[in-house]
Amino acid sequence: MEKLRLFLPALQELFLSRKPCSCRSYSMQNPMASLLFILAMLAGPCPAADYPERTERTQSAGNHVWHIDPDKGNDGNPGTTPSTAWKSMAPANRLIMARGDTLVIHPGEHAVSLALMGEGSKQAPVTIRFMPGRHIFKHGALMTGKPQISNTNDAPNEPKAMAVRLMEAKNIRLEGKPGATDILLEGKAIFVCMEHAENVSLNGLGFDYLHPTMGEFLVTEVEGDTMKATIPDGILYTVKDGNLTWHGPGWEFRMGGYSKVFDSASGTFQGRFDPGKTVIRELSPGKISVTFKEGSPTMKPGQSYQNRNTRRDCCGFFQYRSKNILWNNCHIYYMHGMGVVSQFCENIMFSRLNIAPRPRSLRTSSSWADNLHFSGCRGKIIVKDCVLGASHDDAINVHGTHLRIVGRPAPNKITVRFMHPQTFGFDAFAPGDRIDYVSSNTLVPYASNTVSGINQLNEKEIELTLQHPNPGNIQPDDVVENVTWTPSVHISNTVCRHIPTRGFLLTTRKPVLVERCRFEKTGMPAILVEDDASGWYESGVVRNMTISRNTFIQCGEAVIQIVPHAPRPEGEVHRNITITGNTFDLKNGTAIRTRHTGSVKAEKNTFTKDGKKIPEEKAVDIR
Repeated sequence: MEKLRLFLPALQELFLSRKPCSCRSYSMQNPMASLLFILAMLAGPCPAADYPERTERTQSAGNHVWHIDPDKGNDGNPGTTPSTAWKSMAPANRLIMARGDTLVIHPGEHAVSLALMGEGSKQAPVTIRFMPGRHIFKHGALMTGKPQISNTNDAPNEPKAMAVRLMEAKNIRLEGKPGATDILLEGKAIFVCMEHAENVSLNGLGFDYLHPTMGEFLVTEVEGDTMKATIPDGILYTVKDGNLTWHGPGWEFRMGGYSKVFDSASGTFQGRFDPGKTVIRELSPGKISVTFKEGSPTMKPGQSYQNRNTRRDCCGFFQYRSKNILWNNCHIYYMHGMGVVSQFCENIMFSRLNIAPRPRSLRTSSSWADNLHFSGCRGKIIVKDCVLGASHDDAINVHGTHLRIVGRPAPNKITVRFMHPQTFGFDAFAPGDRIDYVSSNTLVPYASNTVSGINQLNEKEIELTLQHPNPGNIQPDDVVENVTWTPSVHISNTVCRHIPTRGFLLTTRKPVLVERCRFEKTGMPAILVEDDASGWYESGVVRNMTISRNTFIQCGEAVIQIVPHAPRPEGEVHRNITITGNTFDLKNGTAIRTRHTGSVKAEKNTFTKDGKKIPEEKAVDIR
């Protein structure tokens, strides 16, 4: 109605006088065109106009500076100075950026995504500078797409909102002032999505949700059969008929289901809470009481209840078919879904990335699932000087994907299928990629070939044409792995804490080095090396791994576990693993366990339990 009131004079002038509309911003000589424009404005923002295709954009000449100010700007301005800034990202989205271009974005509420296309140079990149302050990307009008994301695809056909999207962009620098520039999402979205991008860096940026998708409360008092609790700022909820529902823009779920209890005093996950046996009342905004209908309260003051909907419908960041990506001095306070997902990317570095709640916040969770997830990458993965954790799943997971062989339509062809219901739909092969045939029973590769042609049959099945005939010993349920896309990994000087599951999951045949890291009280093994063709179908074999000079404090055991999921093992799946110079403070006594792994060296490690040293033969189980 407000929009109708604003445009009513223009409509009256148009139809009563039969003259061209004189409304300054909408003047047109054609009355019908005026009418159509006004109706379009009444209908709201037009995504096609805000996010034009490359062919509809204007090429920048380079070395320009533009300004966006959502509070004081106007999209009718030239945008070349702070006083003549644009209001939204829409004018910038009509450009193809060039070398030396700079887009200065002032804080405020952004109703339009930044959909960047363009190419800088290494000496003069395109710079996107988010000025200090709060940059709030509003729910409902952001750009959407349907990326198919590994380990995340519960909702493959649902549009996923994106705050910043880099499309075929090259030599791009996104920057802010460390500790002062925050990018915040009002609703569920991907912070930054980059596709077919190259030489991209993110520097000095903070990322957070206004309304996290993880429900939380902190127990402050226990008396009799009742707990009193505080819900952290920003977490939205309603209480009705003794039940609590978490909600945010575009989503809601009733308290219950998958949950964890975090004990801040010990830094561990312990205890339990079942809301189905309670009556919940709101005492005042952000304050609730939880009364147990039977039994006694199961949480203590200082413990936090964390609760999420397990539907994997989105991720925090998505990096796809991109290369030379650098994260430097960034902080993630909260992200939804499978964390930072890098899928078929090459050369990725995370330096001084901190994933943790804001200091002095009552929130205890920063990551809905994994922190850093790498699927089918190659080149170098480097993680250094980071703090990872405050998640509901693993800090780092590096893996490929096994696809099952389900058909052989010709001697040099195979049909392969994505098997896990949350991993499918993406381009898993390209011509020239080398594949290994892998026994589903032993997980041992037994032949190789090269892809020469690809026919995507449907979202889960792909027909591969190969340079050579298939081997004659393929067995039912055998799988293939794309071994061209396997990375080397170097993780150093990184802290891993406040995690109920594993620290690092690492399965790649290229060299792996984990050194000088600190693992604090992970709920499961601090370092896990698996490989499977029957569960998550996460590949592959390890051929060169060194774990050196790390500190492991009270982690789940075995602290380092190297156990491939081979149903009928024959021979070595992994080999050439050196575990040296590490310090283990053990809860129970098992520091290292290996199975179906050859050439394992465990030397110069120190093992203690309850402050007393224990001999290596009691702490190490190598078979």
